[in-house]
Amino acid sequence: MRQIKFRAWNNYYKEMLSHDDLIEKIEEGVEKETIPNHFVRYDTCLLSAILESEKLQERYELMQFTGLYDKNGTEIYEGDIVFVVYSILDSKEYYGVKFDNGSFVFYNKEQYVNLKIENCKDVEVIGNIFDNKELLKTE
Repeated sequence: MRQIKFRAWNNYYKEMLSHDDLIEKIEEGVEKETIPNHFVRYDTCLLSAILESEKLQERYELMQFTGLYDKNGTEIYEGDIVFVVYSILDSKEYYGVKFDNGSFVFYNKEQYVNLKIENCKDVEVIGNIFDNKELLKTE
């Protein structure tokens, strides 16, 4: 069974928050200035606060863990950009990772790739869609 985890992009501070950052108590996040203290209760964690507040959902973009790891043991999240070598097609390209219709898929040029991650000989996380969007082809 896949572990359910999230990370979040903070649109205001332009930084990625890890799952651990999201589940720490609000007081700690307010001290780090990553959480606007007027939006949340202090008896909860940031992940719960984001899920409960439309204002926070505008500030943070949640991305879910796929349950998979790249060849270096790095967790693969929605929003990651991965370098993929397909054993079936013998091709190498950069792809984004999205959750769509109940499963995680690769996309490039805003089109979905139907091959599943299991068909890849090599997958390596090389960035994310916020910091490295230029890696995806947008022809």
